[in-house]
Amino acid sequence: MYLIQYRGIKQQDLIGVEYIGIPKFHASIILDDSIRDAINTSLPVGDSNVWLLGEFIKQKPLYPLILRHLWNALRKNGFLNWRASFYALAIDSKLKKEVTSRAIFDQAFFGRPKRAAVEVKDFYKEMIYVATVIKEVLPETSRKGLIHPLFSALRRYNRNAFVNTLLKALLQAKSKDKVTTINNYLFRRILNNDESWEDFALALLIGLIGGGSYAGFGGESSED
Repeated sequence: MYLIQYRGIKQQDLIGVEYIGIPKFHASIILDDSIRDAINTSLPVGDSNVWLLGEFIKQKPLYPLILRHLWNALRKNGFLNWRASFYALAIDSKLKKEVTSRAIFDQAFFGRPKRAAVEVKDFYKEMIYVATVIKEVLPETSRKGLIHPLFSALRRYNRNAFVNTLLKALLQAKSKDKVTTINNYLFRRILNNDESWEDFALALLIGLIGGGSYAGFGGESSED
């Protein structure tokens, strides 16, 4: 595949051409129209925009990019792209799962590319559902107070701090059914998931932020 870069949309001045080889597994994911459309967008990160699909084609991890996109939304009270972010996290989680999966060349091994897009969509649906639930189950004041400590826990890659902080907040929630849904997600996708727990945790944090509506979260933090 060739990536062709122009100076602008209206002014088609060629800047550069780059050839990139795409593994079959990656190609099988972006052949899906819904997934490709979702990540074929530029996300504000810092003082620039990053083309999400281009980063995926270059086989770069997507989690750090979404974490920085979230930080950008918090710092500047900017737009947080839910659809692109959740699909990126779902893809990132799926790729991490494949890295640690079995290496036996059986029928299941060769069928992985065919199942990749389906599993990415399953992760996406689960992430966006739980993100919606946590936004509904906690009042706005509680959500605002959680954003800083949870974001800090993710930056420090501290899984226990993330889970303990959230479980403590959920004790105040009134809807027991929704709390059970979140608790199951925490134990299954975060505590018992050494491969990609941070992707599923970040999805919860996006749900708490609610699309980037909270610029300041009452504490000092850093993107580094």
